[in-house]
Amino acid sequence: MRRIILILIFLITLSFRLFIAFQSSEFSDDNAYFTLRQIENIKESGKLISYDELSYSGKQQINSPFFYYFLSFFSLFMPLNLVGKIIPNVLASLLVMIAYLIVVHLTKNSKISLMAGFTAGFVPIYLSRTVNSISIYTLVIPLIFFIIYCLLKIDDKKFLYCFIVSIFILALTSASSFLLIIALLFYLLFLRLERLKLSRKEVELILFSTFLIIIINFLVYKGVFLFHGISLIWQNFPEEIMAKYFLEFNLLGALYLIGTISFVSGIYIIYYNLFKKKDRFTFLLISFAISTGLLLWFRLIQLRIGLMFLGMILVLLFAQFMQKFWIYLDRTKFSKYKNYIFFVVFVLIILTSVWPSYTYAKKEMNNSPSKDEINALIWLKKNPGKTLSLLDEGSLIAYYGRSKNVWDSNFLMIENINQIENDVKDIFTTKLETTGIGLLNKYDVKYIFYGKVRKKYGGIPYFSKRCFEVVYENKNVDIYEVKCRLK
Repeated sequence: MRRIILILIFLITLSFRLFIAFQSSEFSDDNAYFTLRQIENIKESGKLISYDELSYSGKQQINSPFFYYFLSFFSLFMPLNLVGKIIPNVLASLLVMIAYLIVVHLTKNSKISLMAGFTAGFVPIYLSRTVNSISIYTLVIPLIFFIIYCLLKIDDKKFLYCFIVSIFILALTSASSFLLIIALLFYLLFLRLERLKLSRKEVELILFSTFLIIIINFLVYKGVFLFHGISLIWQNFPEEIMAKYFLEFNLLGALYLIGTISFVSGIYIIYYNLFKKKDRFTFLLISFAISTGLLLWFRLIQLRIGLMFLGMILVLLFAQFMQKFWIYLDRTKFSKYKNYIFFVVFVLIILTSVWPSYTYAKKEMNNSPSKDEINALIWLKKNPGKTLSLLDEGSLIAYYGRSKNVWDSNFLMIENINQIENDVKDIFTTKLETTGIGLLNKYDVKYIFYGKVRKKYGGIPYFSKRCFEVVYENKNVDIYEVKCRLK
C-alpha cells in the first residue's frame, strides 16, 4: 500500500510541476535558452559549444557536459521544447522517492517517510526555480541526495557501485559537486570530534570521491581557473548582482522560501544532535546544512542555490523531528489523537510549503518571454546585428534572434564583467547623449532591444530620432537601431 501512495505522491508532484510549466510555451530563465542551444549543437555536431560567437559577441564556453548530453538523448525522439519542459521536472520529482528512502532508512516509520517525500516535492525555492527553467539542479540535487542514501546503505554491495557511478556522474554534471565533498569532509570531522566510530569503508569512499571530483573538475575547468584564478570561486559574478542577491535575503524570506515547518523543526534537530544526542546518520545531514550555511555566509555559493540545498536537507531533518515527536506523543494522553495531529501537520505543510511553492512558481512564470517579445526576436533573426538588452534577455537574443549580445548570464571567461555591467547601466541611465552613444559605439551595438528595459528604467533620456530609429515595434517591444557614431 505504501508503494502505491509513494507513486501517487510522485505523480501528484510531477503533475503539479507540469501544470505550471505548460502555462507558457517559453521558459522563465535565461540559462534555459543557453541549454537549448547546447542541445541543438550536440544534435548537429555531437559536441558542446566550445566557442560561442553570439554570447558577449564571442567567448569560450566551458561547461560540465553530462546534463546537456543527457537531455540531448531525449531530444532524439521528443521535440526540444517538450524535453525542456518534461525531463527536468521528472528528475526533480524523483526527490519524492529519494527523500522517502532516506527517511524510511533513518526512522523505520513509513507514515513519516511518506510525509517527508511529499514535503520534499514542494520545497518552495526549489520548485519555483526549477519548474520552468531547464535547471541543472533538477539533476544535481536528486543525485546528491541519492548519494547520501547510498552512503547510508554502503554495506550493501549494489549501493556501493551506485555510489561510485553517481559520484562520477555528479562530477561530470556540475562544479556544485564540491558542495558534496565539503559536506562529507565536515561529516568525517564531526565523527572524529564526537569520538564516534569511523567506518573504514566510509572514509575510503569519501576520500576517493574527493579526489575523483577534484580531478574531473580540474580537467573540465582548468582553462577557467587559469583565466580567472581565485575569483573562479565566485563564478565571476558581477559584484553588484551578487550583492543584490544577498541584500534581498532575510530570515522571514528564508522561512517562506524553504518552508516554515521544515525550517523550524530542522533547526531544532540540528541543536538537539549537536548538544544532546549524538547520532552519526543525522550528523551526515547536519554536515550538509552547516557546510551550506557557511558557504552562504561567506558568499561562496549563489543564494538561491544554497537555499535549494538547505531546503532539502531541512526536509529530512523535519522527518527526524517528527519521529521524536511521535515517540513523545506515545508517552502522553494525546497518543489516541495521533491521526488527527498527523492531519493537522499535513495541512500545515500544504499552507507553508505547497501554497508558497505555487505562488512563487506563478511569479517565476511571469519572467517567461511574451509572444510580442518572441515576434520581435524573430524579426531580429531576419535582420541580425549586435543587440543590447537586459542581462536576463541575453541568451534569449542568441537563441531566437541568432544575434550577438552584449552580455548574458554566462559570466565565465569574461575578463571585465564589472566594467560591462557598469557600462550597460550607464547606457540606460545617463542623461548625456555623448556618454550613451560613446558606450554604444564601444560595444559596437547595432540594435537596442527595448522591452523589459522600459519597465526597469523607463525612458532613456538621450534618445532622439536623429540617432535612434525605431525599426520594429509592437505593443510591448521596440527595437531601436543606433544610427550615430562619435568621431
